[in-house]
Amino acid sequence: MSVTSQIGRTTRWMSLLGASLLGAAACSGSTDLKNHAPQILVDQSSPPFGSVQHNTSDLFDFAITIEDPDIARESAPDTLYARLLRVAADGTSLVFIADLTSLARTVDDPERVAGRFAALQYCQIFSGAPSTDVIVVASDRPFVDAQAADASVSPDGATDRRQWTLKCQ
Repeated sequence: MSVTSQIGRTTRWMSLLGASLLGAAACSGSTDLKNHAPQILVDQSSPPFGSVQHNTSDLFDFAITIEDPDIARESAPDTLYARLLRVAADGTSLVFIADLTSLARTVDDPERVAGRFAALQYCQIFSGAPSTDVIVVASDRPFVDAQAADASVSPDGATDRRQWTLKCQ
């Protein structure tokens, strides 16, 4: 084998090795597929989380903003979901209220989405209970059971939850 052939083979081999190493380095930084949990932003909810008072006839909604760096990722971005539940009168189980079907990207941050659950007379719907805990669950995977009083997601999913205590007069 001539020296020129050997140099050509060595150059090709080194080019392939270099490209392989550069590809591995790029993959380790830019396509990090670690699943970050969504975070419901406490300071951007409406009404603020905690105790909320309304009259039985009041029409109001629940609004949230969720942050998750994975929704801005170019490769396999997350889709976020939200579910509204309430604690049943027995205090031991949950009751399904609604799924948020439309979460829109916020203008100021590509890692955030916001949405509102429908404006309803929630105190009238929860009649008979002077105080009801209303729970919102954000997830980066679909909920396992559609319209179920459950916030389970697939094992690779992550969730965050917050709550309001609705006091009806």
